[in-house]
Amino acid sequence: MYRELLVAIFTVICFGTLFAGIPNAQAQEVSPQRPGSTPRAVPEAQKESSPRIPVIVEHAGSDPIGIRLAFALKETFGKSTLFRLAVGEEKKITLRMATKAEFTDRPGLASGWAVIWLFTEQSDVLGFYLESDLGFTGREDLGDVAVSVASRTEEIAKRFSYLFE
Repeated sequence: MYRELLVAIFTVICFGTLFAGIPNAQAQEVSPQRPGSTPRAVPEAQKESSPRIPVIVEHAGSDPIGIRLAFALKETFGKSTLFRLAVGEEKKITLRMATKAEFTDRPGLASGWAVIWLFTEQSDVLGFYLESDLGFTGREDLGDVAVSVASRTEEIAKRFSYLFE
C-alpha cells in the first residue's frame, strides 16, 4: 500500500514537471543493444544510406542516478544506427524525461523516472503525445533501462511512422 502511494505521488510529480516545461538538452544518437553486448562501429557510408529516426532527449531532475540514466540514454541513441541527433526545425521524436531520487536522504541509491514520447514537428508547435512510461532504477541497471527505453522508442517510431511522411 505504501509503495503504491509512493508510485502515485511520484507519477503526479513527474508528469507535472514534464508538462511544466523542460529546458532543451543536447541529444545524442545511439542504438538499442542487448544487455552486455558491446557497441560495434558502423561505417559512415552505411550510416548515411539508411534513414535514421531523429530524436532529442530532454531531462529534468538533479538526482545522481537520474542524471546517469539520462546520459546513458543519450549515449545509447548516439551509438545507434536506428536513431540520429535531431537538427533544427525537423520532425522528430522528443523524449521528455523526469527523474527524482526514490529516497531524498539517500539520493545515490535509486531513482524513479518517467518518460513521455512526443512527436514534435517544429519548436513553435505543440508536440503530439505518443506514449508514456515510468519506473524505478538503481546504478546496476542503468544500461538495461536505457536500452529498454531506446527499444520502446523504436517501436513507437514504427507505429507512428506515417507522421514522418
